[in-house]
Amino acid sequence: MGSLAELLGELKERSGLSFGVLAKRLHLSASTLHRYCNGDAVPTEFALVERLARICGATPQELVEVHRRWVLADEHRGRRAEPTASAAAAPSSDSEDVLRPRPVQHRRARSEGRAHPRAPLRPGPLPLPGRGSVPSSGPGPTPLPPPPVRKRRTLALAATVVQPLAHPAVGAVSGNTEVGNRRSLMGKWQHLEYVLGFNLDRRMFGVLECMPTVPGAIGAFRRDALMGVGGVSDETLAEDTDLTMALWRAGWRVVHEQSAVAWTEVPVTLRQLWRQRHRWCCGTFQSMWKHRRAVVEVGPAGRFGRRVMLCVTLFQVVLPLCAPVVDMFALFGALFRDPVEAALVWFGFLSVQLVTAAYALRLDRERLRVLWVLPLQHFVYRRLTYLVVIHSVTTALLGTRLKWHSVKRAGTADPYLLAPRPPEETRRSLQGSRP
Repeated sequence: MGSLAELLGELKERSGLSFGVLAKRLHLSASTLHRYCNGDAVPTEFALVERLARICGATPQELVEVHRRWVLADEHRGRRAEPTASAAAAPSSDSEDVLRPRPVQHRRARSEGRAHPRAPLRPGPLPLPGRGSVPSSGPGPTPLPPPPVRKRRTLALAATVVQPLAHPAVGAVSGNTEVGNRRSLMGKWQHLEYVLGFNLDRRMFGVLECMPTVPGAIGAFRRDALMGVGGVSDETLAEDTDLTMALWRAGWRVVHEQSAVAWTEVPVTLRQLWRQRHRWCCGTFQSMWKHRRAVVEVGPAGRFGRRVMLCVTLFQVVLPLCAPVVDMFALFGALFRDPVEAALVWFGFLSVQLVTAAYALRLDRERLRVLWVLPLQHFVYRRLTYLVVIHSVTTALLGTRLKWHSVKRAGTADPYLLAPRPPEETRRSLQGSRP
């Protein structure tokens, strides 16, 4: 335990920060932090020790050494606590009969309608609407009915998305977002955009260790990491991107869990879609400007800053701004040069897009029949997104203040609504005898 305290003390002295400043960043009291650095106590979680070391500017080799010493100190603390716990758990022979709990046996109640006054309370069968009470198969207690389907899905989703948080260096987890209301043509276009753009990009960012955004629809955050960066900020219109970048700069990792899937409701009108994407683009620009110093930082924060700023600037700003110029050259080639050559180039580009979209759909375990809307998406939807980016860049250059544009929700994002509905007689039989 002394070696861990010595290393923490050296890192603290080298950083030049006081106990009060470090305690404020770690959300601890100064006395508790002083005990950790003096060897009077050992933190119960390594995440706190790693956070302290990163704030003090520890190198990767020093982080490994800090983890090794914390494991030894935690093991020493456990061995020291074992004799005390065994002595407290071993009672004397005189008091053994007094401390040992005796099994309580209840007689069966003489009347079926009245329970024994000392019998444990257990929930009985719950009547279903229109079907009467549930018959019991024996004298024992009736098991509780299983939780509803929606609750089981929520619990399974939560268990999946928090699994990567078992690693002490992970501060947040991003999942996959699927479009629930995809029946209309606008919904199908956005479904392809989510699968081909957002989800596939998150997989790439996860490999490159530069995840820029944990989506609000599906994500998990470590409490220590969230409190360490000051919580969710309201300084930008893209609070999820701002928070994710702040976690990276604070020394936390943000990973992607592709098996965690959540269904979201997308805008169904052109006006709502424009307002939503305009807010997203302006919020992304604000987050990039707020965390622009990450480009010149060292360590994981610097690597994240250089990678994510390059990718976001190239694929979300430069290419959409150059797209109208490419379209003008393609139209000029089709009208004043060889139209066959222009058509072959366009079909070649479309073929690459189809192969990439099919691969992305397979990764998300989606059906390929939605690919028929991809050519229409090139002519209409892509032009709309390009205009949104141009509008957002103009808004940012002029310094225009943008309000929070909310999207009207209709509650149509449930994945079970995508399945065909059962006939009327089947629904009545499932609901009960009442019409």
